Amino acid sequence: MEKICAIFRGLRNKWRSDRRCTQESTSMEKDVKDDLDDFIYQAAGHQYINGFRTFLKCNDGTLLKIFQDGNRGHREMEFYSEIFSANHDSDQTASALRHFMPTYFGTVTIKNDKNSQPYMKISDVTSKFKRPCVIDLKIGRRTYDPLATEAKRARAVDKYPLQDQIGFRIDGMKVYNSDTGNYDDYDKIFGRKLDDDTIVNAQGAHTERFKLSDTICYTIIPFMD
Repeated sequence: MEKICAIFRGLRNKWRSDRRCTQESTSMEKDVKDDLDDFIYQAAGHQYINGFRTFLKCNDGTLLKIFQDGNRGHREMEFYSEIFSANHDSDQTASALRHFMPTYFGTVTIKNDKNSQPYMKISDVTSKFKRPCVIDLKIGRRTYDPLATEAKRARAVDKYPLQDQIGFRIDGMKVYNSDTGNYDDYDKIFGRKLDDDTIVNAQGAHTERFKLSDTICYTIIPFMD
């Protein structure tokens, strides 16, 4: 865990010294219509940013994830770049983190008739499944920007105070319902209503179809410890 914190501290110092992060040399440009489809399994978050889809599905088993507004998108790209850098191929901490992350392939700029928008290109971990069940977890006791004001930090904590104790929150789920043949959606309001007794089993969700308790207990918690 100390190595992970060291990586974050190093990146945070870099973000503070230079907020104008440059895109990866692996970037490319694509027309918005070139071999791209909407990604239908997004479980939470905005569907559009600046008039562009948040996620786009490529035909090669990858996804395009939009750069978030402000500096957040650049910081996320910097983090992926750092973890998947060849300089960390022999680093055990980076290797452990890669196991929990989609593979990073650089950046892509999408253009439409009026504007252009940078995206990160990452592997689509749902591509091998016919009816994937997806959960959007915010992992970490603190999910606010390290440069956030005290007011923003307070608002972030107020969203789900239990997060400071358990280290994550549920922002959304898409669960395939074999009885109806459709997906059941659970939003951030559902997640914020869960308390320390119901969070693991996510009462009200189809736990027989989506083993949330297994996901949290056997994947997330040991990694955090």
